[in-house]
Amino acid sequence: METPCSDFRPGLPLYTFRLGSRAGQRPPVHEVAAVVGAVTPSFTLTPGEGWFRGEVDPGWAITVAHADHETMARLADALRAIFEQEGIGIEAFGRYLSCRADRGPELLAAELWGLRYGFYPAYLRTRFLVDTPPPNTPACFALITGYATTGETWADTQNRAADERLRLELVKRGVWHHRISGVSPDGLHSEAGWMAGLDLAAARRLGADFRQDAIYWIEAGEHLSVHDCQSLRKAPVGHFAYTVGA
Repeated sequence: METPCSDFRPGLPLYTFRLGSRAGQRPPVHEVAAVVGAVTPSFTLTPGEGWFRGEVDPGWAITVAHADHETMARLADALRAIFEQEGIGIEAFGRYLSCRADRGPELLAAELWGLRYGFYPAYLRTRFLVDTPPPNTPACFALITGYATTGETWADTQNRAADERLRLELVKRGVWHHRISGVSPDGLHSEAGWMAGLDLAAARRLGADFRQDAIYWIEAGEHLSVHDCQSLRKAPVGHFAYTVGA
């Protein structure tokens, strides 16, 4: 038995949530439909049997069509909490992820974003820090770092040397620039970089020259996106904002 609730709009990403039993019983269809339907009308419910702790686990496969990865992460977390699950499995973009209480929807949203657009999830979760507010900020500019590219580890001396070479290159080009750092949400990882008044094509080329996978781009002073340095691939990130001081 399949319970279709709406036709899926073409072009919307599909997410399949794997919901297990509650107290050994398949959760009532009307309860599951109410939770999912509060988020989107585009979903189907298909009963299925899983395997949990050596026993058959009756549950649901919930397929949802939706444009927003953050909304889908919050839905997974709500299903997990409401139906008392240790975790909710999610199939999306050819991969299988799990939403657990110890991970939370923010991390899951970043992983879904990364799978959809082909970038490391860390690009979505980075926070920005400046020592002083930048003067005369242009409407469009790039954020570029010379530090170790994603997936690599360099010595501090190598990172600082690359950062200084990048600064000197910006000075040589005579472009507006201002110090900015990218910081992980937990504050344990930080990379110094530069706001740079380059056009997008020049920023991508400069990022490639400094062995970067990608650079950030700010449009109209607020719209933040990430752009691959070797191709035209890009992904929306959200609203650009920074914190002043420590």
